[in-house]
Amino acid sequence: MERPKSISEMIERYDSDFYEPIGRLIMQFGFLEFDIDHWLSALGADQPKLRKANNLNNKITLYGQIIEQHTTEPNDLAERDRLVQQMRELNTFRNRVVHGPWSAYLVEKKAWQKLSVNRQNATHQFFEVTADVIRAAASDLAKIQVEASHFAFGFLVPKKA
Repeated sequence: MERPKSISEMIERYDSDFYEPIGRLIMQFGFLEFDIDHWLSALGADQPKLRKANNLNNKITLYGQIIEQHTTEPNDLAERDRLVQQMRELNTFRNRVVHGPWSAYLVEKKAWQKLSVNRQNATHQFFEVTADVIRAAASDLAKIQVEASHFAFGFLVPKKA
């Protein structure tokens, strides 16, 4: 196969496999954010806290804080920590996929690559991702969303004595 002559030709040739999984990932995060808004309201987050939670990362943090107001059980707090950590990791992954320009398509790996700068130590880093990895992240997020929903709403059901 002949090498692409320009970035636009490279994008046209190689990125179509990425459209569906990236779209799925973005939509799944939209569903998650919608659900988190409902969880926070149902669990009693007050309006000032809700206003401060103006991005997904802040909403994930508030989710963890609100759960803590409903339980002191070590198993519940461990589950909360697991869910919050997984949502944060997937949100970081989503941000890496969505923000910033893609720099190269690695034909052999069927992966897109980004060059980014680590702002904390001013070093360059490469981020490579395949369509399958993006698809798996969207699937993982859907599972975590269901788990987090059941977990959050479990605190709204009266406990049997």
